[in-house]
Amino acid sequence: MSTTIEQEIINNLIAALRLLQSEEEPLNKPTSFTGPFQKIYFGSPGTGKSFGVKKEIKKVRVKHPDVVSVRTTFHPDTDYASFVGAYKPLLKKDQSEETVYEEEELAEIFKRDVLPSKDKGTEHQEAKIKFGLDHCQHFGGRLADYDINHILELAGEELEDNGSNNRRGKTYVSYGVNVGLSKKETKGNSNIIYEFVPQVFTNAYVEAWNKLEEGIPVYLVIEEINRGNCAQIFGDLFQLLDRNNLGYSEYPVKADTDLKNYLTDLDGWNAKHPGIKNGYLCLPPNLYIIATMNTSDQSLFPMDSAFKRRWEWKFVPTCVKSEEEHVMRAQNIKASTLYRNDTEEFFMSDGLWEYNWSEFLSKINACIETATKSDDKKLGFWFVKTPARSKKISVDTFVSKVLFYLWNDVFKDFGPKKTNPFAIKDAKGERHVQAFSSYFNEVTGELELGKIHSFMYNLGLNPKLIDEAQEAIDEQLKAEGPPAEE
Repeated sequence: MSTTIEQEIINNLIAALRLLQSEEEPLNKPTSFTGPFQKIYFGSPGTGKSFGVKKEIKKVRVKHPDVVSVRTTFHPDTDYASFVGAYKPLLKKDQSEETVYEEEELAEIFKRDVLPSKDKGTEHQEAKIKFGLDHCQHFGGRLADYDINHILELAGEELEDNGSNNRRGKTYVSYGVNVGLSKKETKGNSNIIYEFVPQVFTNAYVEAWNKLEEGIPVYLVIEEINRGNCAQIFGDLFQLLDRNNLGYSEYPVKADTDLKNYLTDLDGWNAKHPGIKNGYLCLPPNLYIIATMNTSDQSLFPMDSAFKRRWEWKFVPTCVKSEEEHVMRAQNIKASTLYRNDTEEFFMSDGLWEYNWSEFLSKINACIETATKSDDKKLGFWFVKTPARSKKISVDTFVSKVLFYLWNDVFKDFGPKKTNPFAIKDAKGERHVQAFSSYFNEVTGELELGKIHSFMYNLGLNPKLIDEAQEAIDEQLKAEGPPAEE
């Protein structure tokens, strides 16, 4: 009689409970690790989510210099096998045993393979090289290990008293030996074999258990977690995300046979190892899983509530200025001061005029919020990165990256509404949408700078001359002197 699905679930829960109650199991052993053990940084694009993860690990590294981090990125094709591991075909060579020949044996081989080509010039030389490659390398390549003259004599090679007649033969045999050693070619046949190949989760899992006694944290970092089908990728592993007060998995999960066999065969592991005891997986308290989520992306696979509740969530706000440190909001601090570094500024420049990036973010994010009634599509300060020295966003980058995103992902379908910054008033006061393609000259393909300025003016922003241009004007006015009186 086949076991029903319900009975299988009950059996797994009973086995997990017994595992938890085992006196030998270290799940009741206190640790210094504290939660949250799973965390998702989420927010709009460019807000610094990945930076936040990097900063968190960097902070831990101060206390634990040997902290380990393993990173992966989810995408629509990511599945359980590419996250945990699976059997894959591998090409391996059979390692044949090296044979050490006696000099008499080498002489017989020389007589068989080399001497037949003795009178054929180049073929004779090549035969001697092959002889060295195939056989003499087994002596280690040192001429002192064997007597070439003795081998040649045994093979029937005629030698004169001064040995000059055989000088070439010795040279080629020695050359063959050295070339053979430098190549170190493996002899044998290549075969296709199947082995379990661990992926990022398994690697982090093994690393964490191996580092547990040393008290070293291990971080599994998942970028863009909402771009993959989390239910499919994690499978029943998502139950492991429920941690007890000590940081171990509350409900161990039975491992697949392939994974179980792989883990029990590892050095230092066996069927009694706590990481695979009784065939069950259990996350250790030093394994932290941190992910990032871009709220602007329309995920192909909704993240279910059962999965979500097993994570702590950290919102990364769309601050319009760069920050050295994340801001801790306080009741006595105004929102306008909640920026990390007021001296960090980016500018969008066309080489003559420029706009302040922070002012642009304030205007466009307010426009996005009014139009969409949401924070998901807002821009973060790091939506665009600039060269470290100039801190200037080129007009080409601004149009191709910023304006294209705003048009394609936010405002394209809003039409000539007042909330659409692409809707520009004409001389009669009527609004007309400037489509993204209109920012390029239809004949030359060059950027239409005037339309970019119109877009900015529509947001209520006015440009200023770049410092270099203003300084040149000031210098010219100074050189010309005051205007002449009429």
